[in-house]
Amino acid sequence: MATTAYRKFPRRQEIERIEYTPGALKTREIPARVYKGFNLKMAITHTNGGAPAITLWALLQMISSLQIVLGGRDTQMRIPFYALFYLNSVDFGIESNYSLHNGAGVQGTSYVTAYLPFAFLRTVLPEDSLLDVRNISASIYCEWGAAANLTALGAASVDSGQLEICPIEYADVNPVRPTARHEITFDSVPLSKVGDNHVKLEYGPGNQYYRIALFAKTAAGVLSNAQLDNVSLFSSSFYFYKQTDAAAIRDQNKREYRIDPTTGLYLLDLITDGKMSQRLDAGPLSELKLNLDAAAAGGTVDIIKQKGI
Repeated sequence: MATTAYRKFPRRQEIERIEYTPGALKTREIPARVYKGFNLKMAITHTNGGAPAITLWALLQMISSLQIVLGGRDTQMRIPFYALFYLNSVDFGIESNYSLHNGAGVQGTSYVTAYLPFAFLRTVLPEDSLLDVRNISASIYCEWGAAANLTALGAASVDSGQLEICPIEYADVNPVRPTARHEITFDSVPLSKVGDNHVKLEYGPGNQYYRIALFAKTAAGVLSNAQLDNVSLFSSSFYFYKQTDAAAIRDQNKREYRIDPTTGLYLLDLITDGKMSQRLDAGPLSELKLNLDAAAAGGTVDIIKQKGI
């Protein structure tokens, strides 16, 4: 698909920030424009006790998930905040900014930043996918986490917080220009036994995968490299990944992305050299499955599915 260079520009807080309420699902409308992505900053103000030990992982749990919903019912994106942060690290080759307040007995603010992409990242023509909501209603949903994520690590109280949303827009986009849809969804599946754990993935029209990310966790919910031995991705007798050593996947990820993936992350890339034409088209398939060969039972794997539709 041919592409045109459009003017892009950031806006600070064009979308009203979302205030923190423990465990609540809150939403804001997205203005009717064309977007490349959203710069996000979550800031949590908390008063610490005498021996705080606030961690990045705990801070990331303060947002359970983010969603982009079109027309009131069509979920284009749904992703845990922690997964977005760590996928940003491999896509940009650097960790996003964050700061942890661990001053004893005083109030302060911890924050973390992330980027929610609508244009494809690491592809030849990223502008082939934009979020164009000029003719449809759109909302961003923020599912806040529990205050216990921080109070369990020494915060005496969580006093306030917010999610700031700074869009990156495109101007002068032809209203009839076709764009692909960048879809992100996730499922959390249990590793119920040692050995093979089969997971059915969506197939049929509208399912064109360009990457699948696996975040493996222990039974305690901690990211771990020791949960998976091998990974397979297949349809009937055809394998896209066949009993691929999990450690080898991480080694390949390090070479391709030039950064160590965070613990427990395995990236199944389904395109070559950023060419979206090579994505896995599950439209004509009769099935699509993952096999997660578990080294230990009782953990979980969060499966992040990225599609170009």
